[in-house]
Amino acid sequence: MTYPADGSVLPVYRFQWTPVALPPVRPQPDRLAGRRVLVIGSASASAGAVAEVLRAYGAEVFCFTLDQEISDAALTALKVQIGRLDGIIDLNVEDGYSLAQATAWEEPFRLTVRVIKAFYDEWAEETDATRLFYLPVTWMGGQMGYDGSAAMTQPLGGIWAGLAKSLPREIPNCHVRVLDLSPADRAQLGERIACELYNWGVFEVGYQNGVRYGLYARHAPLGPSVRTLDETDTILISGGARGIGFALAKALAGNFGARVIVTGRSRLPAGTEDWVQMDEAAFKAYQFARLRDGAEAVARVRRELDFQKSQRELYQHVISAQAEGLRIEYEACDFNAAESVAALVDRLGAALTGVIHNAGIEETVRLNRKAVDACLATVRIKVGGFANLAQALAGRPLKFFCSVGSLSGRWGGMVGQLDYSAGNEGLARLGMWAAGAGILPVQTICWPTWENLGLITNFKAALKYASAVNVAEGIYHWQRDLLAGAPGECMYMGKVGKALVPMQIDGFLPSSIAKAPDIQRIYSQVFYKGEVTRFQLFRSVEAVCRVERRSTPAIDDVLRGGRPMLPVSLLLEYALSLADWVVPEGWQDLPLAAITDLEVNLGALDFPSHVEAMVLTKAAEGRWEDGNWVVSVNLAGERGLVARMQLVHGARPVIPSAGAEPPAPGATEPAALPPGAAWTWRGRVFDLARWHRDGSGSMTGTVRPSTESDLWLVPHLPAVQLPSAHLENIFRAAWTLDARHGVPETLHVGRIDLAALRAEASGLALAGGDWHVTDTAQRSVLRLSGLTFGGV
Repeated sequence: MTYPADGSVLPVYRFQWTPVALPPVRPQPDRLAGRRVLVIGSASASAGAVAEVLRAYGAEVFCFTLDQEISDAALTALKVQIGRLDGIIDLNVEDGYSLAQATAWEEPFRLTVRVIKAFYDEWAEETDATRLFYLPVTWMGGQMGYDGSAAMTQPLGGIWAGLAKSLPREIPNCHVRVLDLSPADRAQLGERIACELYNWGVFEVGYQNGVRYGLYARHAPLGPSVRTLDETDTILISGGARGIGFALAKALAGNFGARVIVTGRSRLPAGTEDWVQMDEAAFKAYQFARLRDGAEAVARVRRELDFQKSQRELYQHVISAQAEGLRIEYEACDFNAAESVAALVDRLGAALTGVIHNAGIEETVRLNRKAVDACLATVRIKVGGFANLAQALAGRPLKFFCSVGSLSGRWGGMVGQLDYSAGNEGLARLGMWAAGAGILPVQTICWPTWENLGLITNFKAALKYASAVNVAEGIYHWQRDLLAGAPGECMYMGKVGKALVPMQIDGFLPSSIAKAPDIQRIYSQVFYKGEVTRFQLFRSVEAVCRVERRSTPAIDDVLRGGRPMLPVSLLLEYALSLADWVVPEGWQDLPLAAITDLEVNLGALDFPSHVEAMVLTKAAEGRWEDGNWVVSVNLAGERGLVARMQLVHGARPVIPSAGAEPPAPGATEPAALPPGAAWTWRGRVFDLARWHRDGSGSMTGTVRPSTESDLWLVPHLPAVQLPSAHLENIFRAAWTLDARHGVPETLHVGRIDLAALRAEASGLALAGGDWHVTDTAQRSVLRLSGLTFGGV
């Protein structure tokens, strides 16, 4: 199978989520004191108990629950009373779930959406990355439903979990913590919440009998098939008349001879309608004519034309499939209507052996511009449709029941998909509940975006969040999953996209999705980031991080004045990673082309042997300049400025060759550093280059590149984008040639041109006053100009 060279479509890997124990956390009284917190939910008793605990920690708490007046006027008055809100605790649905009470989520969810919309605009504009939070409480057993225990009393907490994980997409500085509790932990509700607030990190945390849990995504390849499908099987697909549902229907009918029933809410056209019989050119002309006519309101005409276009596609799908000899039939069914679902299931009778709940709707609009009823409708078709199917199928033996979920629910969706994510995550947890209760043999598959197929309205935008799955590959995996009968939920995923904000990067354990392509990029962002203190999307970021001595042996490999120091090359990695959070609007993918105006205070990099960590305060701000995206980076420590620089993103330069010959065999460096030199490299981490110097003053050398495993002593190795060993040897050689013997205080570089990052660096050269790093083909991949030292 071939994939586009741009990486937009990549192979996917199968993952399953597993609960893992997490270390306990303690309340943060200093951070809670003075916070204004709103508690919402179904019952004032629970809200009051939570409020009492938080007030004891100094928080100012307000309650707004369904057993109070929740009119628009009451919400407006509450907003005025609160003023500057710091966080929302959402108790949502507390009572246990039953199919007979399947709509009990609707009013609590309506309240949630209304409250978030009320504070949305001011929260979306907030640049302080330390104060805002949204914490929904769920009752799925304390392990988020993944242990299959009977303690999962309310699976529809998944609705709020899905919404929460997507919230930072639209409110970038909102921290999220989904808190799941077992019945045994109900009495400690207030204290559990207090412990989790301002101990941010992973999105989902549970308590089961006092033990704290998180979720880990492990690579889970499929086992062998345990069932067969053939011409005796009848398979029902909700919403399967278009998109991925119809692609699967054709595969099941074609590969196994099964009878497949696809569905939609409207009746199948008879085929005699004029707008059905038109060819594409005639239908396009018909559309233009209708819109130009002016006899009807344009919005109404557009809706009618959209319906006719959809019906044409439906008719063509069904007729063409039947012409191919495929046993695909169409039935009209509204899966939000229990009687409609029951009637369809009764018509299919005992022949029905498999069900795929694929129905869904999606409208990509930011929450502050989306109607509350539209949000409910998006969730309802997922969880309400499932409940209606479960009731209609009661007592019927099935080979399988497959819920079609989405990566947006498990991982967090795109901007404008908060409700879609909520519906899909609610569906996944509902499936776990039904399987654990023995109601249906549910397996849920969560998919990324399909290549130009499905509900997604902007395929190009979706690729910024994750790579798409090839349709043929996805259908192949889907059929294998159905035959393997693997219970529970699985997720297919390719490459994580670049449309991330700092709040999201900590939302999942770093050891998760280890099989995913380019996962080292995620490890790197987590490792270098530290705690973000301010963030403005597409403009600026500020953060504080700790450089731990135990994390790298490189600190003791470079000595200044006899004292260990943080190597300049590693300091640059922290700067480059920080700038990755400051991208042009729309996450434009512009490569780093140059580092300019680099100034390093070498004294601030001293790392005495008794010091375990260096604290770096980091700031980056982006702007357009002469057609390039330029990010100014400043790094500071306890003694003031550590470094400043400009990172220029745009077209990468073609660097002319240094024009120097490679070193002769057996060549040595020009001179040994004098004993007790002020700035020395031990050569234990950064190999020391072998140099050759010709009569013209040019120099060439070779050095073994330092790998990530040479530089870091951490479980998940962060990427190193620059050729660190080569840079350190350039600094070493330049300092040697400088012929001064005092302790250097500053390092200045006018410009570092970059033809590539993470290039296969091999050689070094000094020519015409510029330092070059070359690859194995003697091409210059980096050129360093204007290197000087000061303060000696």
